[in-house]
Amino acid sequence: MIQPSSKPLILSGYIVETQAGILSFRRASQGTTGSMPTVFLDRDGVLNRHIVGGYVTGWREFEILPGVLTALRRLRNAGFRLAIVSNQAGIARGFLTRDDLIHITSMSLKRFAEDGADVDAAFFCLHDRGNNCDCRKPKPGLLRAAADSFPTDFSRSFLIGDSLSDVLAGAIMSCKTIYLAAKPDPSVPATHQCRNLEEAAQWITSAQAPDSDEPTHKRSTRSQ
Repeated sequence: MIQPSSKPLILSGYIVETQAGILSFRRASQGTTGSMPTVFLDRDGVLNRHIVGGYVTGWREFEILPGVLTALRRLRNAGFRLAIVSNQAGIARGFLTRDDLIHITSMSLKRFAEDGADVDAAFFCLHDRGNNCDCRKPKPGLLRAAADSFPTDFSRSFLIGDSLSDVLAGAIMSCKTIYLAAKPDPSVPATHQCRNLEEAAQWITSAQAPDSDEPTHKRSTRSQ
């Protein structure tokens, strides 16, 4: 069951609220308020270890992947906003509560900040597949929610994820997309493919990457 809309609260420097089935964390003080490029980050499998066939249901299960903190610092130093955009159907399926997700997110954002790898915002779709919402990736509702929170230059932004749904959501909003996988998959229509977030951050911050519109792998001719 999706939690109803909630009144905003301030938690560890973030405004936290739930609206229309989206749980959002937005830094209370955004700093620069103008339009900026953003790196959108899927969570499980990108920032923390994905639990195959399951969900992260508590902070003890949130295992930050090697190189993530270095990658986040590199992206911040290059002038990008950082925003997590993640499907979390485990809420609707009863594996954890919204308050569990709030605690996990608050602890993870605090951990990132302690290492100088601050994340500006996080947006979570709390729906299940059958809810036909507008925010569950591959639909772009989480990215649109981010744009409602801070001006975003999508043409200079990136989305990094480990699934086709991530790539499709980013492409709808004209982001360059990076697909993370152990081996390249030519069937995934991403702008670029990398093995992990650290490699992705290196590619994004290289001189040519932000201006390149050519996909690294040929786009699939299959219907998606």
